[in-house]
Amino acid sequence: MSYDPQSTDAMFSRIVQSLERIETQVNKTNGRVSSLEGWRDDLKARIALISLAVSGAGTLLAHWLLR
Repeated sequence: MSYDPQSTDAMFSRIVQSLERIETQVNKTNGRVSSLEGWRDDLKARIALISLAVSGAGTLLAHWLLR
């Protein structure tokens, strides 16, 4: 039996191989996106803490200067 690149088995084999590659790339991309989302959440938390510290310091300074 010889290999026929136009046969349905060959076609489906190429399709399955392409889908496996796509799945690998999707998994890699999802990992990167999850990592970036975690980094973004961490950055937002740090900004919120810095804003809280600056606001608290400004409030204490204003209270001390206006008494």
